[in-house]
Amino acid sequence: MSNRRQKIREQAAKPAEEAAPLLFVGGFQVPPFDGLSAAFGARLNQYPPMAMIPEEFQRHSGKFQDIVSTLFFKGGAIADFGLKWKAGVPRGAALTALRSWLCSFDPKHEHKTATVAWALSEWTEPQ
Repeated sequence: MSNRRQKIREQAAKPAEEAAPLLFVGGFQVPPFDGLSAAFGARLNQYPPMAMIPEEFQRHSGKFQDIVSTLFFKGGAIADFGLKWKAGVPRGAALTALRSWLCSFDPKHEHKTATVAWALSEWTEPQ
């Protein structure tokens, strides 16, 4: 078995409160995600309501929407975009949340990209 699969299984076996510290996007508390969510996607109820997401992230243009588009279609690292994680943001939990949201088939694509763009704006800063 590969190391990656083993890590996913170990993370999935942890209780939810151990799997990821609490994260917030604006006023939305991000549910804890595990390796299975990162592999198969988040459920619709794990996204903030579209009405709660600031309008600037609902448009298909802007710095963070461009980053989300590149991450979705090509992949990459946060540092590739001149960003770093803000102090206090747990990198592992944040990456798991972003992966879980990006690979989900539950919401409309616009809802997915708006959520991730908003999260990136809250959790990162310029290097």
